[in-house]
Amino acid sequence: MVSGFQTLSKATSAVVDHCEQLGLTSDDHPYNAIDREQFWAGLNNCWLYALAQRHEPSSEIERLTDQHLYGLREMVVAWADKLERYGLVDYEMGWWEADILAAIDAILAMNYAAAQAAAQAVVAQAAAALFGDEVLKQ
Repeated sequence: MVSGFQTLSKATSAVVDHCEQLGLTSDDHPYNAIDREQFWAGLNNCWLYALAQRHEPSSEIERLTDQHLYGLREMVVAWADKLERYGLVDYEMGWWEADILAAIDAILAMNYAAAQAAAQAVVAQAAAALFGDEVLKQ
């Protein structure tokens, strides 16, 4: 998963850095507005789809950690900051910052809840080991 997000991040950075030259910022470019809208929708949907995938990575190196997610979050905000001057943030044509951040935040919240549940299970096991089954009955 990590390498997939690295590739998607590189592509997004290139688009954001060169969006004006690519004709993705204004209506007076040879491409019609539908092409630009479809391009932005495609890019945004790639992000949302990738973030929705919750399968196990093929290796530990590919595991998407909270640190990776916070880094992605920072990049999403930085790209939005660059695109804001063109009016290309959180509109149909442009970068869907709020939607993508919401998807990242949902994963972080699930990770936090899973970590909390795991910690509670460890505490319960430790208490049972120390105090016997009486702790579990209460």
